[in-house]
Amino acid sequence: MPHLKVSGFTATIAVVALLLVTPLLLTNWHDETYSCHAGALVDVLHPEPQMGADFRREVAFDSGYACDQEARRQVEAAGVIVTAALLAIVVRARRASRQKT
Repeated sequence: MPHLKVSGFTATIAVVALLLVTPLLLTNWHDETYSCHAGALVDVLHPEPQMGADFRREVAFDSGYACDQEARRQVEAAGVIVTAALLAIVVRARRASRQKT
């Protein structure tokens, strides 16, 4: 089995991305007037019950809807961070391989 070499740049990018993504996925940032039952990743995988659009429009605030929306935004932000980190690692690796040849 070949040994995988990891550069300092790759390790740094991975650690920084992990530190940025972890709080986004494990918490659900919301207004203090209501509470979400789980972190953002769990709320995306298992959405909270929602009352429906008519209820939100005509009657009252729907905390399930608000939690699910915020969870989606946080998971999307985490996805952008991971994609940017992977892109930076790939670009750096390609530049390094071109310089060797």
